[in-house]
Amino acid sequence: MLRLALSAVAAACLTAVSVQAQEEAEPFSIQGTATALAGEANRAFEAEDWEAARRALESALALKPQHPAYLGGLVQVGLHSGDENLIFDALERLAAAGIAYDRSRLGDADESLRAMQPDRYAALDAALTRTTGMIGMAEREARIDTGALIEGVAMDIETDRLFLSSVSGREVLLVEPFDRETFTVFADAEHGLQSVFGLAVDSRNRVLWATTGVLPQTGLPEGETGETALVALDLVTGDVYRRYTIDGAERIADVTVRDGIVYVTDSGANRIYRLNGLNEELQLLSDDPRFVSLQGLALAQGALYVADYAIGLWRID
Repeated sequence: MLRLALSAVAAACLTAVSVQAQEEAEPFSIQGTATALAGEANRAFEAEDWEAARRALESALALKPQHPAYLGGLVQVGLHSGDENLIFDALERLAAAGIAYDRSRLGDADESLRAMQPDRYAALDAALTRTTGMIGMAEREARIDTGALIEGVAMDIETDRLFLSSVSGREVLLVEPFDRETFTVFADAEHGLQSVFGLAVDSRNRVLWATTGVLPQTGLPEGETGETALVALDLVTGDVYRRYTIDGAERIADVTVRDGIVYVTDSGANRIYRLNGLNEELQLLSDDPRFVSLQGLALAQGALYVADYAIGLWRID
């Protein structure tokens, strides 16, 4: 029988999830429902009602699959209830999602699991090791001022020029291939930029796409008003080719481009826009009410994948 005393780690795992989710929750949303379920799980955990805690966490996972805190909560429920299959299942799901788990948190139960189901434990051990083992070595590509608050990175593969966006500096920085230790200002506030977020090189049109808007770190001078926009910059000179806005936008945040078609997220209004060409206008692609906090996006296999800070990944076909 696997049984542990209620640990601070377990309580913090469930409590932190419920408190953070409550702060972000919206009525009748995935986030709000998951919040309520996390709260139920926390209360059941404190009452040592392990089955109720398990059901609440599983329901939350149905809304937010592979959420590491919910899966970690299931591990703790399994430890306290003596359900080794629940522990194995939760750890296997963590490993399948590529999420590392510190097995020292299992305490003596780690050896008990090995003894109970040695073959399953061996497979789990290999899977978890893959999530924590080093698979490569990073090399420093360039050195940038630490105060720049870099948000986006884009590479022009034809010239090997590296572009970086600065939130606090209101600028796009350029690092040349022949000198990775020095950066120059490619575009800045004089080009109408405020905080710069996402960047994307458009090889077809030879422009650099940049998203801009206002955050507390922007530091607008007195009299200047904030405006969020998508900006097309000449890829050679940094001159503004055109600035794109759309009614209702709050914070155009990230950008990706393929074959001259541009997609951007609006992390403030939780919308996705599309631009079909340099001489077109931004159009609303999606404003699904389930969106909570849209961030980065990427195109792959005929679909648009969008990161949602609170929910996970969305696929838009």
